[in-house]
Amino acid sequence: MSIPENIKELSPYWGKPKEFKAILQRAPIDTEVKAPGRFVKVPHLTISTIEAKLDLVFGEGLWYTELVYQEGIANEIIGRGFLHYLHPVLQSWQKREGFAAVQIQLSKVTAQESQNGIRRKASDIDYKILDTLKLSYPKLKADLTKNAAQTLGRFFGRDVSRKSEDLEIYSDLRDSKQIKAFREMAEDQNTLDDLNEMFLALPSAMKGLSDYEQIYQDNRGRLEALQLPEGDAEPDLFAKEKERVRPSTTTKTA
Repeated sequence: MSIPENIKELSPYWGKPKEFKAILQRAPIDTEVKAPGRFVKVPHLTISTIEAKLDLVFGEGLWYTELVYQEGIANEIIGRGFLHYLHPVLQSWQKREGFAAVQIQLSKVTAQESQNGIRRKASDIDYKILDTLKLSYPKLKADLTKNAAQTLGRFFGRDVSRKSEDLEIYSDLRDSKQIKAFREMAEDQNTLDDLNEMFLALPSAMKGLSDYEQIYQDNRGRLEALQLPEGDAEPDLFAKEKERVRPSTTTKTA
């Protein structure tokens, strides 16, 4: 699809990477999150909230859902599709994959049927409620849209149904405030054991970054000069970490 000429008027975050990143990381407000109920067993955002947020972030008419596959299994319909949206930073059409499944509602067994020992299987589609697909099929597309939108960020409800211990809050690993905090903590350490323990507590992604490695090496040298007898040395944890993740190479000689 083409990009409208008046895109800056339609897309509020067009060409604004910092603002776009910030809005995606923002958690939903409490009034947007619906409590678990009869049909949805976990906290969630409604489809109307998701659609309003898509309009807010990408602009009205600059996103749509495409259902590419559906199949009936017993009394359920499963579907796969894509949420297409005009990315305001990449300034091109992008898509996110989504999945969903909805039930086809069947009529209840009557009292007389129950007395006669009649039981219905989930595959007894002959007993589906009249016109139930008018509700089930649109719900499939709505749930698919919600599932795809959640992958965009917390703003669309990515974490509302997850346990707190399963969450890992994104942060910029090269953020100057984090680097400064690590430097100050390293300078406060009085022993190599304490410095190494602080290093081991770092997320794995930080351990290979030059900023953190330089701070570690500087303070390791400072503590070695103060504490270790000549000829002794504590293990270089940054070197060990880099060796662990370094791909193996073979040097050929002529």
